[in-house]
Parts: sequence; C-alpha cells; structure tokens
Amino acid sequence: MGELPTRDLLDGLVVLIGGVMICVPGFIGDAIGLLLMIGPVRHLLIRGAGHRLARRVQTVDNGRWGVVNAGSRVDGDGPAPPPGPPARPLGPGGGAEG
Repeated sequence: MGELPTRDLLDGLVVLIGGVMICVPGFIGDAIGLLLMIGPVRHLLIRGAGHRLARRVQTVDNGRWGVVNAGSRVDGDGPAPPPGPPARPLGPGGGAEG
C-alpha cells in the first residue's frame, strides 16, 4: 500500500526488548519480559507510547514540506534557549582555546 509498517516494526521491537529482558537474570526482568510477549499488553504499551510521543511532536506546515519539531520543551515553559555555541568549549583542555 506504499505505507511504512510502523505498527509491525514497533511490535517486533517490543518483542525483542521482551526477549532481552527474559535473558537478563532476575525475577522482575523475567516478569516484564513475559508481559511484553503478551499481545494485548504489548499493543497497550505501543499505543500509550504513541500518544505520549504525539503530544510532544509539533508539526508545522511550511508550504510543500512539513517540519516536525520534537523538542523536549512543554508548552508554557517559556521561550526556547537561543541557538549558539555552548557556554564552555567541549573536549579536553580545561577550557583554554588553541
């Protein structure tokens, strides 16, 4: 149909995570891994994560192309920090340039 199989991909990803959880020693990890193998629990988790992501993603129509802003700000937190270089240089050297 020309669409991405996102539902099937997420379903497979959750099953993979459940399989890894079962392989990790411990009762709680096994219990979580087994719960992720149950279809209705898996679909509930995927649906909940999808709704949470949809609230965070903001789509802006910019003519021909759509721009997706998936920032970590919540509406009402105030203005976004201005773009620019970081306050301190990254990497080794203790902040000395050169």
